[in-house]
Amino acid sequence: MKPSRSRAAVLVVRALVFSSLVLLLCEAGADSGQPQAAAAAGEAVRITVQERAGVARTGEYVGFGVPIPRAWQVAEPSRLRLRDQAGKPIPAQFEVLARWGGPPGEASRPVKWVLVGCLASVGAGAGQTLLLDAAGPGPAPEKPIRIDTATPGKMTIDTGAAKFELNTSADFNLLHQVTVAGRALLQPLSAAEAIRYRPAGKLGVVEGGTPDLKPRATSVKLERAGPLAAVAKVMGSILDESGKAPLDFTARMYFTAGRPDVRVDFTVENNHPVLADENGQPTNAHNQGAVNSVYIGELTLNLRLAKDSSPLVALTEKDLQVTSPKAPLRLYQDSSGTESWNVYVGKVGWPDHEALAHPRLQSYCTRKGYEISGGGLA
Repeated sequence: MKPSRSRAAVLVVRALVFSSLVLLLCEAGADSGQPQAAAAAGEAVRITVQERAGVARTGEYVGFGVPIPRAWQVAEPSRLRLRDQAGKPIPAQFEVLARWGGPPGEASRPVKWVLVGCLASVGAGAGQTLLLDAAGPGPAPEKPIRIDTATPGKMTIDTGAAKFELNTSADFNLLHQVTVAGRALLQPLSAAEAIRYRPAGKLGVVEGGTPDLKPRATSVKLERAGPLAAVAKVMGSILDESGKAPLDFTARMYFTAGRPDVRVDFTVENNHPVLADENGQPTNAHNQGAVNSVYIGELTLNLRLAKDSSPLVALTEKDLQVTSPKAPLRLYQDSSGTESWNVYVGKVGWPDHEALAHPRLQSYCTRKGYEISGGGLA
């Protein structure tokens, strides 16, 4: 995201590392943790959620799959209940993933696997124990998510802390408007301004093939619509200045009850045809500059915040806050950040059969992970 300004009534767009909240243990049995073969009073599944990134978490949504003993004979997920380590029931949402003896949609069959979601608050590096039982329903959240699709071409997600308005047509512009405490935080952009692509000079789609440059129809689907968390999946095309579509995209937007922030996962897709050789192997899927590759001179996602006299406030990872920065903040990342980030930077292959990895896609990675600079940061 590249907002032109922010303000004290903070709209936060964070890339939260949800995998840092990890389900460590899931065992069926009594509250003591001892397995049991049949359902009994007080039986529960004990779950431990561990924070691994070294960042304190407050009210973050965490989801995990849990196997349900067949002996429980739970056909309706509302019978399930989640409790904290003190035994107090807490708000949760449940989505059936599989059933004993039938497909997930066959409501008369007992639940076999369920996706459980709740709001977790854990200290940096700490863990939290939860208990899942069949004594539900549990309590409803104080401020459940509400979704309104009554207006054609619009979708509004109200988390209780903010209202997010999405365009669901070809005019999709990331976030059309965000309202917090009655204040509109954005100046809406056009679709081309919000998702901006420019070629690398005269280099765009590499010639020699038959690329499909027709924009695909924008589609918006609710992949999850629970009281605690909602996920909107948006699929569309990225247009150049002539209105052609050199690239496509899939965006997933994650909303959490009681929070004013949204997580946006934006995937850029090259869906032009893959060319095959006489053996059926792809000839243009590995190397940069191959036929139907797309050169990117600029690809930015933009929000323009409303004009206001309030100071600019920027929150980076690990809750580092910068107020009224004197220079632009810069987030740079060109690798995955994993231990294999530079696997294609040097030579690859077997002993005595090594060759330079260029021009494999990771050949030009310069550093592990990301770097935030500028704005007065040390």
